[in-house]
Amino acid sequence: MACGGHTGDIKSNLRRLQFELRHIKYQQEIDMNGMVMGQASAFLPLLNYIFLDHSSVLAMDINQMDVELNGKTDLRFVEGIYKVLRDLLNYKPPITKDQFFQLKFGESKVIMVTDIIHAVRTHRKYSSTRVDPSNSTRPRSAVKTVTRIAPAHSGIPLPKPYKPSGRF
Repeated sequence: MACGGHTGDIKSNLRRLQFELRHIKYQQEIDMNGMVMGQASAFLPLLNYIFLDHSSVLAMDINQMDVELNGKTDLRFVEGIYKVLRDLLNYKPPITKDQFFQLKFGESKVIMVTDIIHAVRTHRKYSSTRVDPSNSTRPRSAVKTVTRIAPAHSGIPLPKPYKPSGRF
């Protein structure tokens, strides 16, 4: 399920990562130099946010897998993430757990985290549109249309719908 990052253009891969981080509303500071050097400590806060804070749907699915990520050492945390990636998100990381902790493979780690964010976003979209057969409610993506009708006798016109002018 790789998004398609290629090594050899670290700046482009960092921009892709920043783009994906904006989509998941990551607000913390990013250690770009640490990422380029391949420091695991630069990637762990991102992974922590992605798997523990970003999506309640993902958190529930991880909980159902009996994988504990809170309060673990960095090594045990990454082992749990790799299990979730493999079993839940069907993603095979391009580097091993041991390589993740080496001071190398910076660009491969950037690509991997970008792919993970994409996989999580795809998982969330799929999960939020699933319909539980035991529950008769509609999926969240179903939109209810409400039509406003003014009483015929009021004589008060309804406001026109907002249309952006295209000028800023």
